[in-house]
Amino acid sequence: MITKEQKVSEFRQAWIDELRTEISGLIAHANAILSATNFALANLSTDGTWVQLRPDYVEINKLSTRIELRLNVKEPVAKELLTCMAQIDTYLAPSSIRHTSFAMLDLVEKELVRHGKELLKTEWKRVRDGERFYRVMRISLVALIIVGVLGLAEAWIAQGGVSSTASHEQVELRASASTSTVKLK
Repeated sequence: MITKEQKVSEFRQAWIDELRTEISGLIAHANAILSATNFALANLSTDGTWVQLRPDYVEINKLSTRIELRLNVKEPVAKELLTCMAQIDTYLAPSSIRHTSFAMLDLVEKELVRHGKELLKTEWKRVRDGERFYRVMRISLVALIIVGVLGLAEAWIAQGGVSSTASHEQVELRASASTSTVKLK
């Protein structure tokens, strides 16, 4: 049981590390796209920009999908994270990137990081505290040991303790032995 729970915690830790890497990668590629686009627009030359930016767009799509697949969309913090990612996609879309400033992107990225930290903290607490089944089993085992010890103590007290019980048995054996001897004579 403990080995299984340790393995689950190891998987959760790996999940945390990978999510952290994916969020930071998404932010890095988003900034690379915006920088290259702004540079091209400032130089009034967009020739070759798509060829240059295509790998960044592909990587953002890959990272966004990986992050989305990791999240439980029923959790509010996951919804917030996905909302930030959607906003980044909107800002980087070819139809709106001309109107996207670094300040706009920075605000969304900060929100993404904030929600990411909140999610990572929640997952870290799960790793630290152990899986729910393990916690329940640990509490149950402690309770069972306490009940067992109390039951043994109650039984011992009910019998009058070890030395009292032995004395009563010895007295009974002596009494029955002397009664038997008397009857035989």
